[in-house]
Amino acid sequence: MKIHVLQVKLYTTFFFKVALANKLNFLYTLLIPAVLLSLQLYSQPGNEEGVSHAIIYSWLAYMVINHALTHTFAVSILREQGYLKQYHTVVTSVYIFLISEALVGLFKLLASTLMLLILVSFLTPLSITR
Repeated sequence: MKIHVLQVKLYTTFFFKVALANKLNFLYTLLIPAVLLSLQLYSQPGNEEGVSHAIIYSWLAYMVINHALTHTFAVSILREQGYLKQYHTVVTSVYIFLISEALVGLFKLLASTLMLLILVSFLTPLSITR
């Protein structure tokens, strides 16, 4: 069990460094939803509380679904290209590779959600926790 945790930690740091090295993709997943949400909130004529909540919740749902689909397709593409078999020879289980990739995706999702909530707290006088 200890070797599995060590391998997950090792591959998570590796995939996190790869995600940070690809700055354009990292900025896309963090900044694009925030910029588009701010533009959408400013373009609403009345900017009523119900409309603002609906916009914010729809963007949060979009981000969750987008991240889930992106990481699911990334794993399926790696499987089709034969990389999962190659990683299986390096790690004790393919699930270590999948868990590490999912943890990096979860971190990116949490970072973009936090960024979006901070932006919303500055743009609107609304409380999202209601």
